[in-house]
Amino acid sequence: MSKEKAPKKMSFPVAVFTLLVLIAVMAVGLAVLKLGTVTVFALVLVAMSLIALFTGFSMEEVQETILDGCKKAILVILILMSVGMVVGSWIVSGVIPSIIYYGLQILSPSYFLLVGFIICCIVSFFTGSSYTAAGTLGVAFMGIGYGIGVNPGLTAGMVISGAIFGDKMSPFSDTTNLAPACAGTDIFLHIKSMLFTTVPATLIAAVLYFVLGLQYRGSSVDLANVQAISDGITGAFNVNPFLVLIPVLTIILAIKKVPSFLAMLTGAMVAVVVAFIAQPQFDVATIFNSIATGFSQEFDNAMVARLFNRGGISSMMTTVSLSLLCLAFGELL
Repeated sequence: MSKEKAPKKMSFPVAVFTLLVLIAVMAVGLAVLKLGTVTVFALVLVAMSLIALFTGFSMEEVQETILDGCKKAILVILILMSVGMVVGSWIVSGVIPSIIYYGLQILSPSYFLLVGFIICCIVSFFTGSSYTAAGTLGVAFMGIGYGIGVNPGLTAGMVISGAIFGDKMSPFSDTTNLAPACAGTDIFLHIKSMLFTTVPATLIAAVLYFVLGLQYRGSSVDLANVQAISDGITGAFNVNPFLVLIPVLTIILAIKKVPSFLAMLTGAMVAVVVAFIAQPQFDVATIFNSIATGFSQEFDNAMVARLFNRGGISSMMTTVSLSLLCLAFGELL
């Protein structure tokens, strides 16, 4: 006789009880106790593990299930880590400072939101990655918006909206390819079916960003603020328009269907090499540490310090831990 165990089944009352426990832990943790998201998901994982043990699963089975969920998070984690590397290396090489510097000179507050939204849509569409658009241009747009006095919440919303559009509609996106593959249909039929909801939403968002930008029409840009940030940038970095070629290279790699992680890793490594040439004022340790712990320097201007003292793999660790917990919890659930 076969000794293979029959798969365990959970009764309907226990399934309902599990969902109620899940809702209770998340509601109390997030809404009542105001705990951090990572803490709440860690508690949820513990609660789901205890329920699994009480319903007949062994500790080894629970552990194996959690590990299976973590394995599914590996690609997400690598992409998140590469985003941190890109942000740190693109700052130390002068890429992001140059984009912010020229953006402050060119973009007007009244059409900044609309133009930024369209650019994020285009970049994320051709790269097929919301991470690429948000982690690169998104950082620059946040700096530009801060400099010209646009509400940072609106700027962040604009970046995320544009980044998600491309990730959803691009034939280069992994999730856009995965969905029709699982459903057994053609990717272009899948994209065509999404046009009925995505195009209206995109047009509405564009109109809203245009209207929201009108509130800044006629309002004078705080020239002292713009000048202070510009002076802070030129005082710490060598600004050069040719540095924009590094993001262009990254986008081209993504268009050529190089996996997002490898495309962004290449962009980060090229930026590190360029940093030795374009930013000789930084020592070897500062340049290489930018990809691990982020860029960190003393600035006379506090606004400039907040803009550029960031990035690195370590900056993504909270998000990485959240990804692990979420996928482990999902697999166990």
